[in-house]
Amino acid sequence: KAIEPIDYSQAEIETWGAVWDKMEGLWDQFACKEFNHALGLMKQACGYSRDRIPQQQEISDFLSNRTGFRMRPVTGLLSSRDFLNGLAFRVFFCTQYIRHSSRPLYTPEPDICHELMGHAPMFADHDFADFFARDWSGQSGCE
Repeated sequence: KAIEPIDYSQAEIETWGAVWDKMEGLWDQFACKEFNHALGLMKQACGYSRDRIPQQQEISDFLSNRTGFRMRPVTGLLSSRDFLNGLAFRVFFCTQYIRHSSRPLYTPEPDICHELMGHAPMFADHDFADFFARDWSGQSGCE
């Protein structure tokens, strides 16, 4: 089933942009080469940019074609067991809401910035995706 697109407001896009601006320098400085390579691919294929929040369906299609991972939207935190169970089956549960604009560099729980700027690019790397699907399956009780 297709993931419904979200019509993000201008304020939400500006919050995404503020986080993007902060992260852009940090990625080059601290992220591994696999992350940066995948992020570059996702900028091209999924429209990652400071001025556009990518839609989960676009990312899911890209990841599915590349490593077999899929995105699945959730409304909040999952138990560790449920989250790891998803990874074992190449499913990345991801929120679609965005943090409050009054504190763009902080959120008390994962949001779309955290998920898409912090985690999703690694699921485009074959070795990383295989690691999660293979090595986390035992942790989640899926074997």
